[in-house]
Amino acid sequence: APRLPCAQAEAVPGAAAEGGREALVLYALMALVNLTYNNPEVQHLVRELSGIPLVQQQLSSAAYDVRRSASFCLGNLVKDNDGNACVLVSSGGLERLLLCLNDEDEDELSKTAYSTICQLGEPGLAKLLELVGDSLRALRPAARAGTTLPRRTVAPPPLGMPQQWWGTHVRPPPPLLREDEDSPIEDELIEDGLNGMCVYDAQEITVAREPPAPPPGRMGDPLYTAAVEQLERCLPVLNGMVYEFE
Repeated sequence: APRLPCAQAEAVPGAAAEGGREALVLYALMALVNLTYNNPEVQHLVRELSGIPLVQQQLSSAAYDVRRSASFCLGNLVKDNDGNACVLVSSGGLERLLLCLNDEDEDELSKTAYSTICQLGEPGLAKLLELVGDSLRALRPAARAGTTLPRRTVAPPPLGMPQQWWGTHVRPPPPLLREDEDSPIEDELIEDGLNGMCVYDAQEITVAREPPAPPPGRMGDPLYTAAVEQLERCLPVLNGMVYEFE
């Protein structure tokens, strides 16, 4: 019998193969998003099968839609699930989600990543505070470069005021108004008793009048730069949490 010609498999170009893999990952993530929505059993199953780190890895994908779907899926996995949140935080998921944030209001990936961070609950909040603390400790040498104001000269206490009260902070009363004026009287104090006494602390005050410049030799320090960038990512998230949940 004559042999029929066999179809030979053609080599798939690398770019096409990569695109096909990304499409497969994307559809798998979309399916998992639907399965994990408000489904504690699937949330638990994904954790037991070590699926959370696998989903987290897709936050580093070159494809935007894959990163967005991975962030969405992680949000479903950690919602009302402290066990999954702890796994994601301990595997570095919070830091990876922070890298997905930006200032563009219409960026779906950024909005989804922020929502996922908020869903992390106490484990996520504790990690955020830890990251802020680490950054501040790294910046401590630069913080010491503040400007020191000269020591204030404090006059002796007024007649009748105990010495121990002088040099402490006393809240001044509201500004007074003369009957024929509409603006507060400047540099006037109530004279009847101590209620209107405005005094100042005689201690040395250290403030940074301008953002302190990095100490010499730290301008190109990658640890210094990383600490600043980490604060720039963490602090807006904490501020948003306070505003959203107050």
